[in-house]
Parts: sequence; structure tokens; C-alpha cells
Amino acid sequence: MKNPHKTRKSVYGLQNDIRTHSPTHTPVPEAKQPTEEELQEQITFWQLQLDRHRLKMSKVAESLLGYTEQYVEYDPCLTPPDPSNPWMSDDTTLWELEASKEPGQQRVKRWAFGINEVLKDPVGREQFLKFLESEFSSENLR
Repeated sequence: MKNPHKTRKSVYGLQNDIRTHSPTHTPVPEAKQPTEEELQEQITFWQLQLDRHRLKMSKVAESLLGYTEQYVEYDPCLTPPDPSNPWMSDDTTLWELEASKEPGQQRVKRWAFGINEVLKDPVGREQFLKFLESEFSSENLR
């Protein structure tokens, strides 16, 4: 019978005890009691985790579907543009519409989505400025 407490030479030439390499003889780390500061930090961390906003996937999917349904007619990849693309055809109507100061029907429909859409569009911004001037409050936009 072999002695389990026998020492052996390691690869590096140092004397090691066999028990230190055995998974059954690994020493159990001492469990230290947390200090009040550590406990307070943990409490604060978990309170922040509880306060985080979480959304259900069904709500996220519903919101994404609503967004895509709203903007699908303005996406040139999904629906062809109303006046055809002048880079792909000989029709220059799109450039003429862009150059004109009168907004097209599709542009005005898009403005109904929100004030951000109006302010993003240069023609919408100009029209909004005209409206504010008629209400004597144009300084709010400048």
C-alpha cells in the first residue's frame, strides 16, 4: 500500500505535497463576514436593479410593429417612391418636387407623426416658421 502523504518532485523541481494537488484535499476558503459598508453597497445595488425599467418582449415587438407600419410607406426599400428615382429612370419629377417650396402630400402626411418630423424637414421647418410668424411667436424657433 502506498503512502498518500508521500511528497513528490514537481515538473519545476520543487517539493510538493500530494495532498495539495488532490481535489478532495483542497482547503475550504474562509468565509468572511461582510462589513456594514459592503452590505450597504449590496443593498444599493439590488435596489437599483429593482428600479430598472424592463419591458416584455411582446410589448417591444408590438411597438416595433407599430413603428414599421407607420413608416412603411416612406421606406424606399419596401415601397417604390411615388415619383420614381431620377438616378434609375429618366423622370426628374422628384428633383422638381424637392426644389419646389410647396410640400407634397406625402411630406405633409409625415409631418402628422410629430413635431420632430416637421422640424427635420427643411420645407416643414419653413412652413412652421411661417405659422409662428402669423401667431407673432417666430422668435421661439430661432
